[in-house]
Amino acid sequence: MAEKRKHYLIEGIFKRNFAVMLLAMMTGMICVVVDSVLTGQFLGKDAVAAMGLITPATSVLMGIMSLFSTGIGQLCTRSMGKADLKQVNRIFSTLVCCTAALSAVTSAILLALAPGIARMLGTAAEPEVTTMAGDYLKGYALNLIPLGIAINLNALMILDNDQRRSILYAVTVFLADVVLDLVNVLFLHLGMLGMALATSFSSIIGLVILLMHFRKKGHLLRFSTRNLDFSCLGEAIIIGMGHTVNQLSATFRSFFLNNILLMISGSTALAALSVANSAFLLLVSVFSSILSVTGSVMNLSYGEEDQNALKRALGASIQTAYRIGTVFAVLFLAFAAPISRVFLRGSEIEALDQAVRFVRCYAIQNLLVLLSYSLGGSFMGTRRVKLNYLLSVLRDGVYPVACVAAMGFLFGLRGVETGIVISGVLTLATCFLIPWLYNRKFPTSVEDFLILPENFCAEPERLFEASMHTVEEVADVSRQVRQFCHERGEDDKTAMFVSLFVEEMAGNAVMHGFQGKKNRQVELRVIMGKDKRLIRLRDNGIRFDPIKWLEMNEPKSVEENLGVRMVIGLAKDVNYIPAMGLNQMIVRL
Repeated sequence: MAEKRKHYLIEGIFKRNFAVMLLAMMTGMICVVVDSVLTGQFLGKDAVAAMGLITPATSVLMGIMSLFSTGIGQLCTRSMGKADLKQVNRIFSTLVCCTAALSAVTSAILLALAPGIARMLGTAAEPEVTTMAGDYLKGYALNLIPLGIAINLNALMILDNDQRRSILYAVTVFLADVVLDLVNVLFLHLGMLGMALATSFSSIIGLVILLMHFRKKGHLLRFSTRNLDFSCLGEAIIIGMGHTVNQLSATFRSFFLNNILLMISGSTALAALSVANSAFLLLVSVFSSILSVTGSVMNLSYGEEDQNALKRALGASIQTAYRIGTVFAVLFLAFAAPISRVFLRGSEIEALDQAVRFVRCYAIQNLLVLLSYSLGGSFMGTRRVKLNYLLSVLRDGVYPVACVAAMGFLFGLRGVETGIVISGVLTLATCFLIPWLYNRKFPTSVEDFLILPENFCAEPERLFEASMHTVEEVADVSRQVRQFCHERGEDDKTAMFVSLFVEEMAGNAVMHGFQGKKNRQVELRVIMGKDKRLIRLRDNGIRFDPIKWLEMNEPKSVEENLGVRMVIGLAKDVNYIPAMGLNQMIVRL
């Protein structure tokens, strides 16, 4: 029980970030799923095949649009962890501008080259299928600008304490897309072009919802073109390339799998694979959210050299991935047939039968690769970006293409199905092999999957950590931290002031910030090293800036707030920042 309470905040940060990121990711995926369902029911098998044909293109486009989203989240999180709000806004402004420019250029290129791209993706497909694919890409080009900006803003909503905005965005975009899709198929009859335009206009409406966040009072993020700092661009791209590599690997896989199926069995098998891909799009959004949020949360703890928090964050990530992934796998295995009928008309018997088999194979394969997304996020958060690239390329590109090609050309469609499952087995084996090679120890616990530098965290004898929920616990921790300072060679004055600081700040949070709500706590981390002396306090109570409060309120007596005022007077640097639903104060002595 004590261990869980001690690390509750890092787990809470992960869960809140994951919920918001999942909604953001699912929004784009849900729109594609809705398009696929209505396409199959109203426009027929060729239209479903066309949706499958453009999957490589949409994967590349999502990778491009997401190039800065992971970077903006992690770099802003890192700066917030250091309580550097000015740098947060420089990063925010710079990367939003870069995203808008990149989206505009990509949109123009796609609009001009859509028919040629469709023909290139389906060299063996029927002309009707490639024509439909080209029409969809034309309409989808208009989606790139609002989608690209929205992906970046959504990554920051929880940092700016407005996760409800992301929920409203997701609901609005989904409802708008459903309504506009139905208007297209029932009244306008614009075919695949109309389906893509419905998605594009839905994204525009959603972007307006997100931009209304900046009309709120008290938001932290401030956009300004006079506040640009392109020095962060390189690191943002390196971080963001992790997600982009995922998308490019998926593109490579989709392109080759599509053409392998066209050669083996024709457009019927391609339509069946398209059904399976569409059915699993929502699970893909879960995977992407796990990867991104694990990286962001672990990046926050990595900067503080907090190994315990890293372990708990990775543990929460793996637990979340397997809970959700297992439920999805069971549902898809049990209901593969009705799920397939959602995307295809009942008269398409051959395609339906094959779709059912593909859905079940993907259910098994996705269960096998779950660990790789948590592990990839861990690599990103602990500055092992290249390992995430390697894992992504193997999981999403090399393994499935090699296995499906080898088994497919030997055994036909049954070989393709077997190859899909084998690629998952190889991915799971790789997840154990990489940390085994680096740590020279076969991983048997969450901690064993972490790949950290030698002498990573503060020396245990120089580190004090505690978690407080009540006034009594605050008083006890105050005494303990005073003794800790004495034992580390600090003078009586410093030890007393640190003790008073903890008692007053943590006591204020417990008495006034929790408001009687459950699952509230204050976390303290004190480092008294030779080269680093630091106090960090975090709590998940109501928002309160003690520095500003002290500036605006003179004490009524000399003793009032003595610990806070004296520690601030002794400090080299004092910062407060409210982010991710937490109050955070960092004092460097």
